[in-house]
Amino acid sequence: MNLDFNDGYVAFKKAVNICDLEKSFVRLATYLYKQHLTETEPDDTAVKRHIQFDAAQNFSKSLLYGTKHIYQSMPCILTLWLDFGARVATQLRANRPTEVLNEMVKMLVNFNRLIENNTFLLPTYMFMTAFSQILSRINHRHPVCLEILSKIIIKILKEYPQQAMWSFYSVCRSTDVTQRERTAEIYKRFRGSDKEGGRFLKAFTNLAERLIDISMKKLRSDVRQVNLNQISPKLQLMMEEIRNAPIMLPLQKFLTVRIAMRRTGDEPNEQHTPFPLNPIYITDVKSAVLILISIQMPKRLEFVGSDGQTYPLMCKQDDLRLDSRFMEFNSVINTLLRTDSDACEKNLSIRTYSVVPLNSECGIIEWLNGLSSLKSVIVDMYAKLNIQTMPVRQVKKLMYVEKDQVPLQERLRRFVAEILPQHPPVLHKWFFERHPCPEEWLHCRNAFVRSSAVMSIVGYIVGLGDRHCENILIDSATGEAVHVDFNMLFNRSDILKFPETVPFRLTHSMVRAMGATGVEGLFVNSAETTARVVRHNSEQLLSVLKPFLYDIDVKSYNPRRHALKKSAALVTDDMLNDEAKINIQNVEMRLSGVVRCKNNQWAQHRDSKPLSVEGQTRMLIKEATSDLNLCQMFVGWSPYL
Repeated sequence: MNLDFNDGYVAFKKAVNICDLEKSFVRLATYLYKQHLTETEPDDTAVKRHIQFDAAQNFSKSLLYGTKHIYQSMPCILTLWLDFGARVATQLRANRPTEVLNEMVKMLVNFNRLIENNTFLLPTYMFMTAFSQILSRINHRHPVCLEILSKIIIKILKEYPQQAMWSFYSVCRSTDVTQRERTAEIYKRFRGSDKEGGRFLKAFTNLAERLIDISMKKLRSDVRQVNLNQISPKLQLMMEEIRNAPIMLPLQKFLTVRIAMRRTGDEPNEQHTPFPLNPIYITDVKSAVLILISIQMPKRLEFVGSDGQTYPLMCKQDDLRLDSRFMEFNSVINTLLRTDSDACEKNLSIRTYSVVPLNSECGIIEWLNGLSSLKSVIVDMYAKLNIQTMPVRQVKKLMYVEKDQVPLQERLRRFVAEILPQHPPVLHKWFFERHPCPEEWLHCRNAFVRSSAVMSIVGYIVGLGDRHCENILIDSATGEAVHVDFNMLFNRSDILKFPETVPFRLTHSMVRAMGATGVEGLFVNSAETTARVVRHNSEQLLSVLKPFLYDIDVKSYNPRRHALKKSAALVTDDMLNDEAKINIQNVEMRLSGVVRCKNNQWAQHRDSKPLSVEGQTRMLIKEATSDLNLCQMFVGWSPYL
């Protein structure tokens, strides 16, 4: 039944008035928010302005009655408020007073009052779920909005200093002058408000600076291990200071917010602890530093925790901001999977780890023990089985040297008849060798299948590319697939010299490792369950994704603007916003069940309908395993392994 906006609004209001439920308030707020998004001039009438405020107000009310939709409600509240405030600031700077502007200023007063009330009524950890979004808006142009933002940040820093500082510090070291100045002011206010906090901040800053120095330290390419004193003599000397002002190890389990889930009618749990009560603190650092083989030559440090255990962290000279935000997104996915009975029963999840940017050039990554790259596992098995594979140079000559001259059908023939036979599937034999006990073998193989299925669907939704054999790791103990390096998000791999033609990695070696039935059974079921969960929670996921698509810190990642980096004036906000809108639209299309054709156009014509969860999953698996698609992939992606 089609209803106009007013009739729909009245119907939702009746539902809300029947009973105070989180779900009812979210439904009403979402209805208003979607109407707001359709407006090209969102502020020119009183009705349009009230729609924005009412949406924010109802999202706020929903959080008083539950947290199931917090990853939708909190980002939307902040976006509505801050975007409205930014438009008011722009109009005020134009210095052209109008009646509409006067009304906008009055409405902003209501918005500001609503947000300030939220800071008193809602637990601080709720704002912590959107801390990255809050930090990304520190450049806000309206002074009152900026002051409220600053108070929220200071409140979070006071209540959760150990967790918040690992996110806040990278903004303090931003290359943007305004960001640096404003975070410095917040830093100063926080430091002056608490002597104990001031001592912690000093120790934390000193530690972060040493870690940056280590990450940026240049070494000879043949060096594989050094003594810590050679690259950072000050780090071991400051351990006494760190022990006196304890600093928490930045591990994923200590940084992830745990949401208080409650059933309808339950009272809020005021004793809820969003972070573990007994985190592990840094007490010492070992002198041996391992240098990894890579272009950036990352260094692995081993810190000693307050529990006496050793915790390795990797210092890497690379911009890790996008990796960090995507890992936050994966944590939200895990929360949604845990709250779905079917996904929980199947034990579906993404293996996450902490990624902490320290500035725009380097950061630290939680080291996971017992991981081996997919490539190293397969290559080692070839060596153990005395299988002579085709040299990469020969593969490249067959498939890529004369790419434009070789017809596609001939490339397909070479791939199937000459390359694949010399690279037989061996991954399944690794599972047999690694886990000789049948029960353990089955458990680990199933873990590999489930984790691969979940990440395949999630990666497809956000356009994750560059899934070559070095970016997928396998946990030797559990069998889980662990993905790393997330710079190629939002289909940026489409504009490479060799555009990627598959939605995710599902090569013949992976399929054979899944058992006699291949993808049929566990992989398909796990993928369909994941697709159903993300589709059912599409509003929440889009609310999480939208802020960091518009985030100033993420904009510099696009390869299409790589050539323009030296001339920042050439990159306008309009270009960035248009690109973000396209990325959001692409994600929305995938979440609705639409798939893309070979020419990267959406396979949705005027009379067509989005595919069902099952249909979309089957279509993606077909595209991922197609030899015709695989033979067009770049040789470095190793489509034959």
